[in-house]
This record gives sequence, C-alpha cells and structure tokens, in this order.
Amino acid sequence: MNLRLCILLTAMILTFSACQSALLSLFAPGEVLFRDDFSTPDSGWMQAEPPEGSMGYREGIFQITVNQPGAQLWSQPGLRFADVLVEVDARKVSGSDDNLFGVACRLNDTGDFYAFLVSSDGYYGIARARSGQLQVLGDGALLPSEAILQGESNNRLVAECHRNLLVFSVNGQALVELQVDQYPAGDVGLIAGSASPSGATIAFDNLVVRRP
Repeated sequence: MNLRLCILLTAMILTFSACQSALLSLFAPGEVLFRDDFSTPDSGWMQAEPPEGSMGYREGIFQITVNQPGAQLWSQPGLRFADVLVEVDARKVSGSDDNLFGVACRLNDTGDFYAFLVSSDGYYGIARARSGQLQVLGDGALLPSEAILQGESNNRLVAECHRNLLVFSVNGQALVELQVDQYPAGDVGLIAGSASPSGATIAFDNLVVRRP
C-alpha cells in the first residue's frame, strides 16, 4: 500500500470515528432530559385542589395530599417521552403509613400510565393505570422490602421505562423488573394515595429525568 493511500484511509477512519463519537454524544445514555428541584412554581407541574386532596408547590418541594381512603392523585409537567429513567426523592410529611407514593411514566390524558410505588410501611410494586385505576403488576400485590426506609424517612426512587422493560430501584437497590407491552410513550408524573381515613401528605424533591 503506498503512503498516500495509507494517509487517505487513516484520515477517513479518523473522520468516521469522530462522526460516530459525535452521534454517540447526542444520544448518550444518562443524558438529562428534564430536571426540577421545585424551587420555583412555574416549572409546569399541574396544581389543583380536588375533593380528594391537593397538589402543588410548597417551599421548594412538590407536595401531594390525599384525604380520602382509596384515592390517588397525580401531577405531570406536560412533557412527552418514550424511554426514560426517572429519579426523585420522596417522603411522607404527615398522615398514615398506609399510603402509596412514587413516580409515573408514559402518562397520557386518559389516565393510562405505569406507576412505580412504595409505601411508608415498607412495601413496593409497579402498577398499570387504566383510566386512573391502578392494578399492581407481577404477583398482583405489593411486596415488602427492607430497602425502603419507613415512616417519614426520605427514599430515592428510580424508575426505568425502556422499551418494554420496567425496572424499579429504591435507595440504590433494584427491587423489581417487568416486561410490558402497552403505553409506548407519554408524560412523567408524581403520584400519591392513601388507604387510611387519616390520609397522607407526600413531599417530592430533586427530580431528574434521564435517557436510559
């Protein structure tokens, strides 16, 4: 191979590698798509005070209060994603430990979405919502885990929605992985519910939405 051809091929390889690296950087795993610390009340999350409770910004957090047993409330920022990894800090502020709270992905206007849930008494699960009605997937029931800090302790929730795979981790420990075949895209959300007449108030902070 003559020197000129060798130099030309080397230049082509370097150019291709540079282009490939640029493309990879555009779609790098872990790229932040949306972030919110709820420090300002104009970042787009839905606020409301329905009969079942309330949801809105409160002094640097996003807070959802549910005051009717069996009710769930959720809020969303009005975005749309397909594959995402959603992280958030969540804790009970007051009320019963017999509650549910977490994050949602692929949420649409009809109330269909996937929810990644924990409770303040140490249970977890992934649920599918149809028209806002939750059905726990997998074994059909929430399961206990020592990874969940109970009471008013803060928990870091990480929910991955990647193609037909759902993975839920709490405080750095993977708890459940499921295959699904519905809801290809939609908004992200925050959700809370209570099974007790005394209700529950949940605070959310430090939300990050990344590319899986």
